[in-house]
Amino acid sequence: ERLHALQVRYPWFCGYAAAPFAFAAGRNFALTGGFAPPLARAASAAVVGSASQLSAAMFVLHFARRAVEVVAVNDYTGTWQRDSRLEIVYYALWGLAAGAASSPAALAVVGVAPSAIRLAGAAAFTVGEFGNAWAHLELRRLRAERDALGTHAYVVPGRGPFAYVSSPHYTFELLSWCGYALHSALDPTSVALVAISAAAMSGFAADRHARYVALHKAGDRSNGDPSTRWRMIPFVW
Repeated sequence: ERLHALQVRYPWFCGYAAAPFAFAAGRNFALTGGFAPPLARAASAAVVGSASQLSAAMFVLHFARRAVEVVAVNDYTGTWQRDSRLEIVYYALWGLAAGAASSPAALAVVGVAPSAIRLAGAAAFTVGEFGNAWAHLELRRLRAERDALGTHAYVVPGRGPFAYVSSPHYTFELLSWCGYALHSALDPTSVALVAISAAAMSGFAADRHARYVALHKAGDRSNGDPSTRWRMIPFVW
């Protein structure tokens, strides 16, 4: 059982842990794309340096938190098969690209978003991180209650954002990346990160929503009807 737990956690942890190191390596390069992002403006060296450092802090914080949660909070059943090598390559490539796109050398060329937009992006990122962490802790609390009762049956969450969205942890993660993209002046790398993250998480969100709906039909009426909730993106899907 312990070996199985290690096997299903290992790919996620390795990918998340590799991303910050790749980001740091990417900052040694300048990925400009040949054109300025739509919200970018020329700025002084001090502003460029500050914006670059905040991008690094946000990116590293997100993946450091997720790596810790893999070990201390999340419970992986192995339903989704993951390959550690692909995970490391996937997240390392994103780290390299994001680091190079937000490096001081790159931002000195393409510019940065106005301070108000950067602050709004950082605020959205912060809300997303706290919401994401809360949702994971809430799921952990429900598992602890289930284990205390000696059952392995899933229950339909209903507290907080779970009353409206089946997978608010994905919602908040998407908000984090939207905030990161806003802070990055909607440069191609950060926008692509939002799009690919949304596509990747949508499969998990759809699977979880279907599971909750099935549990409700099977008799779990404790937290309302999950079929009336959004899957991942409120008012959209």
